[in-house]
Amino acid sequence: MTIERRLLPGGDYAALVAGSVIAVVERKTLENLATSLSDGTLAFQMQRLAEVGCSAVVVEGDYPDLFRTQPGRGSWLADMPGRLAVRYPGVPIVFVGSGR
Repeated sequence: MTIERRLLPGGDYAALVAGSVIAVVERKTLENLATSLSDGTLAFQMQRLAEVGCSAVVVEGDYPDLFRTQPGRGSWLADMPGRLAVRYPGVPIVFVGSGR
C-alpha cells in the first residue's frame, strides 16, 4: 500500500486505482458531526461525496451520544442524519463507536 497526500474532491481519505479516486470516507468526531449538522456544512460535504460514487461518512462515536453534544437541541439534531440519508441514499452515515 502506498500513502499519498493530495487534495480530494471531498472527504478525508480515499482509495485510488490507477490514480483515480474510486471511494471516499469523510471522518467525523461526534462534536464535529454535531457542529457540521448545525451549521449545514455536512449537507455540502455529502453532496460532494455523492458525486464520487462510493463514499461514506464515518462517525467516531455512538448515535445516542450525539444527543449529549448539544443539550436542548436533541430532537432537531437527531433528525438531521435521517434527513441527509434520504437526500443522499448512496452516502451512508456510519457510527463506529470509537476511532480505533
